[in-house]
Amino acid sequence: MKLKSLVATTLSTYAAIAVVSLSAQAQAFSGILDNVKWGVPSVGSNIDPVFSGVGTDIFRWGDPDDFDVGANELAFTAIPFNDVGVDSLFAIGDLTYFNGTVLINTAVENVPLNFDFSLNKPLSLNKSGLIDFALVNTPNLSDDPNQNADIVKFANNEILGTFSANDKEYQIVLPGFSQDGGANFLDEIIALEGKTTAATLYAKIKEIDNNGEPPKKRVPEPGMLFGVSLVAAYCVSRRQLDS
Repeated sequence: MKLKSLVATTLSTYAAIAVVSLSAQAQAFSGILDNVKWGVPSVGSNIDPVFSGVGTDIFRWGDPDDFDVGANELAFTAIPFNDVGVDSLFAIGDLTYFNGTVLINTAVENVPLNFDFSLNKPLSLNKSGLIDFALVNTPNLSDDPNQNADIVKFANNEILGTFSANDKEYQIVLPGFSQDGGANFLDEIIALEGKTTAATLYAKIKEIDNNGEPPKKRVPEPGMLFGVSLVAAYCVSRRQLDS
């Protein structure tokens, strides 16, 4: 066999081994947030809370009385995700928030969004979870619209849950809201009085060990490193001799 053929064959073999090794470690997930329903809210200090939509995908709160604007409203629409890799950001749903005009003490302070984290690839899985939203309703006492804006933000929801797949443990985390396609993330969204705002919720799947920490990076096998190094050194040596 000619030297060039030997080198090419050897390098190709090691390249193939490396690709197979990486492929074996790769994992892709597909699924959706299923059975999405708003839960029972926490009223906090509000003495006359008014709300509706528990058990549905649209939640309303606050008595609009006769302001002709309507109550506050949150709606969630799940987004399917396909073939997302570990540590990759992906959209899980769109949240739409309408800031209505309501009577003081008729609002609520928190509301949970219940769901099943449903996978159909690489395995069939339904993992119950929730996202707890804090609702900040400001009194309309200013001439500045920004001062009268209301806020929806996360309340301690960095980790949505954990699951197992192919003898590995994974954690579902929530980076936050995004209003620019995932370029930037926020932990709250703001809506002006009588206006609607929308944001996309993103998630990430992380591999973890038994302690809930990212696993240590695998070091390439010494035999593979030695083989590749030997071939590379031989190529350099032979090229010098040929020249």
